[in-house]
Amino acid sequence: MSEAAASDPRKLKPALVMAAEIMGLLLEALRQEFSAGRWGSFEAAQGFLAGPAPGWLAKAAAEVRAAPEDDADELRNHLRGAFLDLERACRAAMRLLQEEKRCRRMEVCAGKGLASTESHEINLEDLRKILISVAPALCEPGLRQIIELAETPEPPEESRMAHPAVRLASLLLLDAGRRGASDIMAAPGSWVGLVQYRMNGTLVPILELPLSYHRALVARFKGLSGLDIAQRKRPQEGPARPDEGGDENAARAIVRVLPTIHGERLDIHLDGPPKTILAVAELGFSHNDLSRYEALLAARSGLIVHAGLTGTGKTTALLAAAAELARQGRTVFALASRAGLDAPGVSLSLAPARAPEQLSLLRSIRQRGPDVIVIDELGEADLLREALQSAASGTLVLAGLPSHGCQEALRRLLEMAAELPLLQAGLAAVCGHRMPRRLCSCRRLAAPSPAQSAALSAANADFSLGRPVGCPACLHTGFRGVAPVFELWTMGANLKPLLRPGIPDQDWLTAARTDGMTPFRDGLAGLVREAAVSWAEAAHWGLAA
Repeated sequence: MSEAAASDPRKLKPALVMAAEIMGLLLEALRQEFSAGRWGSFEAAQGFLAGPAPGWLAKAAAEVRAAPEDDADELRNHLRGAFLDLERACRAAMRLLQEEKRCRRMEVCAGKGLASTESHEINLEDLRKILISVAPALCEPGLRQIIELAETPEPPEESRMAHPAVRLASLLLLDAGRRGASDIMAAPGSWVGLVQYRMNGTLVPILELPLSYHRALVARFKGLSGLDIAQRKRPQEGPARPDEGGDENAARAIVRVLPTIHGERLDIHLDGPPKTILAVAELGFSHNDLSRYEALLAARSGLIVHAGLTGTGKTTALLAAAAELARQGRTVFALASRAGLDAPGVSLSLAPARAPEQLSLLRSIRQRGPDVIVIDELGEADLLREALQSAASGTLVLAGLPSHGCQEALRRLLEMAAELPLLQAGLAAVCGHRMPRRLCSCRRLAAPSPAQSAALSAANADFSLGRPVGCPACLHTGFRGVAPVFELWTMGANLKPLLRPGIPDQDWLTAARTDGMTPFRDGLAGLVREAAVSWAEAAHWGLAA
């Protein structure tokens, strides 16, 4: 490829359009032949058609055609994402044809009129030539190295050479940590395994692996975490560090292995480098809600419940509040249900959620007369009763409760509370959490429509809406990081009398707003007007509610 073509992405777009069309025709031909029963490797063909390859192709075709030619940076980002998806779909098709040839050689379907694969191989070769020609301008070295390593031939069984999975395991940990992924998942299917990253709560497919390669990758991670490599019939879990004795800030991982019908599934949670505990002012509260929340922390009693789904920042907020109260000279005890949590100045005890020792630990903590108690998961009626008794007798209690929002949290508290007067006396506030994805810096701005301006309660349209584009930094998702949104319900003069069963949600909402609550919708609308969150993402988290 010439330097002029590499520097001008508009000259690359026709090549990728042609590549997407070739891959689309090939996919349709494979689908028709499979439905007509003209394939020997039926499981492989079914796995290919039901796997991510058709999705990669559809995404690539849509992205390359929608790429605007008047913006070179955005055009290149679109083309990079399309190139990546086309390359992965091409490799999956090549793997399928190799499996079909193997089935023919073994005469699995002898006597049947199987369709020739020669035309498919020619089409794939044409597609590969196009992708090779644009690769220098569009490929991303990090991901390309991972994808190519996954295609490295496996050494013979008698060989003393290290399996490529040894290097792939280290590369996956480094790449996922660099991109800010929270988890790596490798799930086996009927004929291949799929590796995905969890980024900002969303799974992003990275590559497919042959099952033999997948088994080697599982064995490597088992070795890193000290698990039993020979045991394949029961779940296992253990911590892993890729470089023992190396950098203390290297990514730390928890490796979990689960047996499935197709093999062992890997779930690797990345703790990453030790995180700095945020100050309460850095959590993302609006100015009004921050002053209201700090007033709650300044109180010497009451139960503050942080309500939200997993991954919405409940534990982060609890640790930030605990650390800040400890810095103010207050005695703070915390009860955690999982390891890996810590806050300076806080005495933290560990007990699994809903285990008997959790309740006994809380009672022992109460006997020491603490100023503040933090409970990361308030899951049982007995634990709630102890928390409410502490809150009513002069201790500030902060607790987490899994729920969709403040209304559901109040319903759950009413169901768990055996004594309604104790709940009414002890509960001080419920703080709802939501965590929409923040747009990456590759975002593009556009003027809002009249309907969008009206929905955002904007008197004028003097603002721009952000939309995701995708670039190598965000793995072509268009999102990077999160933008917390809170809904703080205080048990004020209007809401507290309504804290009883049978009250409609709308009455609670009206009373909470009268007591100073800012609803999720207003916070989401503000983030959309700032172009920090896309319109679609805000709608997903309740902008239209």
